[in-house]
Amino acid sequence: MDSQPSGNNSELLFIETEEVYFSIKGNKGAAGYGKSKSLTIMVAGKEHVDESSRCLYFKEYTNYEIVIERKNKTNIEFYHENANIRNKVTPTGRGGNILSGIINFRGDIGYSDLYVKVNGNIHMKIIIEVLPSKIDYKEDYEAIVRDVNDEIYNLAYGFLGRTYLAAEINNKRSNSYTEFYSILNYIYENLMKAINIVLAKPHHELIKDSRVCKYQSLKNTSMDTIKWLEKRPHLLEHIDGRNIPTQALQVTKKVTLDTKENRFLKFMLITIIHKIDSFIRTYTSTTWKKNVDIINKLNTMKKAINNKLKTSFLKDVGSDYRNTSMSLVFNMASGYREIYKYYLMLQKGLSINSNIFSLSMKELSLLYEYWCFIKINSLIRKRYKLISTDFISINRGGIFVSLKKGVTSTLVYENPNTKETFKVSYNAIKSRKASNLACRTEGSKTVTQKPDNMLSINKLGSDKAYEFVFDAKYKIDTSIEYQKSYGGIGPKEEDINTMHRYRDAIVYKNNKTGVYNNCVFGAFVLFPYKDEEGYKSHDFYKSIEEVNIGGFPFLPSTTGLMEEFLDKLINESSYSTFERSLEPIGRESYIKDEYFNDISEVKSPTSISGSYIP
Repeated sequence: MDSQPSGNNSELLFIETEEVYFSIKGNKGAAGYGKSKSLTIMVAGKEHVDESSRCLYFKEYTNYEIVIERKNKTNIEFYHENANIRNKVTPTGRGGNILSGIINFRGDIGYSDLYVKVNGNIHMKIIIEVLPSKIDYKEDYEAIVRDVNDEIYNLAYGFLGRTYLAAEINNKRSNSYTEFYSILNYIYENLMKAINIVLAKPHHELIKDSRVCKYQSLKNTSMDTIKWLEKRPHLLEHIDGRNIPTQALQVTKKVTLDTKENRFLKFMLITIIHKIDSFIRTYTSTTWKKNVDIINKLNTMKKAINNKLKTSFLKDVGSDYRNTSMSLVFNMASGYREIYKYYLMLQKGLSINSNIFSLSMKELSLLYEYWCFIKINSLIRKRYKLISTDFISINRGGIFVSLKKGVTSTLVYENPNTKETFKVSYNAIKSRKASNLACRTEGSKTVTQKPDNMLSINKLGSDKAYEFVFDAKYKIDTSIEYQKSYGGIGPKEEDINTMHRYRDAIVYKNNKTGVYNNCVFGAFVLFPYKDEEGYKSHDFYKSIEEVNIGGFPFLPSTTGLMEEFLDKLINESSYSTFERSLEPIGRESYIKDEYFNDISEVKSPTSISGSYIP
């Protein structure tokens, strides 16, 4: 068997066996070479390693030609799990000796298996790795999954906290033991940190302690003492010209930790301990084999929480939690806020109606799209008030988060400084069949447009929202030619062209005037890149200020430029936002001509028989 990747030649890989010739061809730059083993070749079940090909990898969104030629009079087939790839490689010529076709892995990055079958049996298996132009996709995948996990829980339980804050909390179990154990594992360390914060700085109140004592034992007087005596003049004796009471009310003030907030805090921790006990009892009573590590881990958790109860001020706090209407302490106080959130998580459970946590590295582009929407809202929630959301719902069964490709999801916010409202929509489809709005219809008059994320801002004084597109593209261009043209690594040219299309294609029709106008004032690519400072010199960053088309680097570690720009859009005046639109060429001359035409119609003299009469 021979294998010979050939550098700048069109043949990237050639394999010869006793049955077939197999080759993959591509243009210059269609494959790359790395240090890791990215190619595995198996013939008849045995692995064959060729040092010249072990570091070869392929690229996303790149065309490759596969050619398979049989040596003997056998039946040969090509197989790939993706039908769109499998069906591209078909017989060519009259003799049926050759299979060929152009394939493209598109965004399916990661490992991919190519099979050659001889007489219906697998003869050869080639395991290749498809990498994006952004090589560190594995690190991105892990970071994005962690960030999505944190943000989904924060968004869901932040919303739940506001919804339930003024309501009474009951102690009903509504999630399964399996879910309880999974959530407890996830939040345990942070729960213990929050408990330690509370113990270090607990909530307290100043209370009055009142008791009646003999006058000679009275240490100090207050208005409460005087008012008490005014109602009891019979206790006064006239001695040596003075009215001296025989008894008086002694009022002292002291700090107490036995507050309703701390009582409810104690109740929450006791509830968690009881649920752990219940889980252990249920788990140990089952007939299947038990995992001792799980039981030991739960017992350790329970013991740690119990120790906090028994060795802190909480041991002296009352157990009456009937009045559990929440105060601002559980919404604002550090430690209390987090414990309340974790308690809600354990009580209510969280169901995510999405494939967001089951996406593999092959589908990182879709995961990145989900993350961009979630992260945009996370950045906005730091400074603005979330009013409503249609992809988080609550019922007796728990909290449900629905986020699906192709389904519109919207969060509505309020700017506390200006009282203006704005919304962030995911998959806000703008179709030819535009939706009917109050005074206009909005959409595309030609081809349906499907931007990933749409920011719509309702500025005071305007009856039409100013809209901005933020489209997630897990692609960058690292080629030397591109960097020379635009000043560094950045979003692909075709993605920037798509932003131009969004801005021009999405329009609204004013039903009063019948005129179509653009409603998208800017469109921007979100792409995975970590060097924000270096990107500031890129042409597609400078173009944001110039024409409101460009791109922003956006990753869990790279959100600064995006956050700054969102704040600028949300807080600027309607005049500043309007000035982001581009005027058509000749508009100034057109307005001037129309102005003088209007003047001439009013003031021009009337011509009669070749002479003018004013």
